[in-house]
Amino acid sequence: MSIFFMVYLTLLRRVYAIREKLQNKVAPKIHELFEKILFEDYLDTEDEIRKEFEKTVNKNNRRRRKGFGKKKQVSNSYEMDLAIDTLIRIRNNSHEESTRYPMIFNALQIEKYLGSKFSFTSSGTKKKAISYFSELGMANSDSTILTYTYSNNEEVQTEARLSYLNLSKNDPYRFFDELKGDMTKWSQVKLMNLLIEQSNTVGLPNFGKWIGYSTNDSLVIFLLKAAAYFNQKKAIEIIRSKVKDVNHELRAEAILALGKLGDVEYEEVLTRIYFNEPDICQEAIIRCVGFLATGKSLEFLKLAFQDSKDLDAQKNIALVMYDYGPEGKAMFAELKSEMEKQLEEAKNDDELVDVELFYRDLLFKHAENDLILYK
Repeated sequence: MSIFFMVYLTLLRRVYAIREKLQNKVAPKIHELFEKILFEDYLDTEDEIRKEFEKTVNKNNRRRRKGFGKKKQVSNSYEMDLAIDTLIRIRNNSHEESTRYPMIFNALQIEKYLGSKFSFTSSGTKKKAISYFSELGMANSDSTILTYTYSNNEEVQTEARLSYLNLSKNDPYRFFDELKGDMTKWSQVKLMNLLIEQSNTVGLPNFGKWIGYSTNDSLVIFLLKAAAYFNQKKAIEIIRSKVKDVNHELRAEAILALGKLGDVEYEEVLTRIYFNEPDICQEAIIRCVGFLATGKSLEFLKLAFQDSKDLDAQKNIALVMYDYGPEGKAMFAELKSEMEKQLEEAKNDDELVDVELFYRDLLFKHAENDLILYK
């Protein structure tokens, strides 16, 4: 075991030394070669590019590896990864545009090389290959990636969906139609970032389409947030229908979306159903009223505050009321004065003061100044 371990460490050190040498000496040469090809129209054919790349990585004196159809693979996997990383770095950092990226892709058989990665069982290898396709902007690989948008492996599935959305020119949101299972918080963050990029370039579809017919509550909740964020007012009508959904979380998100989208016409409906809703939906209605800020729901806020026995709910109502214009501040001051009067009377009567009065005093102070902690 000791001998085996020593041999293993020796091999690891040798591999590391070779890769470090490539990184320090060969990577800058690859970068220089690619920039000349991309921006100076250096070399005219794929065969010339392949030979120059082989020369750059000192492959002329090594036995070439066979495979990948009729052509021979130009380099080992580490050198190919180094070439791909270099292309991605140039693509992301260069201010110049170039139409010659496909020439390098074809010359180095990058698509075939990345395609071979999918035969590996490691999810990390597949995920990296999918990421490479996306970062290189290889749009013709979307059909390969589509298969993995339904992968049972969550990490591979998430990466594939994001890459497919980034690459597909035909139906980039196709995977929404068959998406199953809950979306993780991380996948939602990554997808939202990509949607922001898409909104600044090719534009976004109306998410109301999937909000209306998708049976995946996790997706619908995400798309409700997205519709509100991107101000998709065309989705308002279908979002209203979700206020009656059996899923309380989904219903609450629909209410918040209506508030953020400025659906003032639906405010009266929401305030009318408030007292028959679960806590999560009641909180959403209060926040929605705050977003809309029409001035029409002042009496509703007062009634909701007085009706509630939950201090957290009262705090949320007080926060909205305080920011509800001059009339809201006046009503806030009125309720605060009533509370202070109750607190003072309890102290003067030498009675044991109800702890709720102290918390209610704190929530009013917190609403006026959020630096004062409520709990």
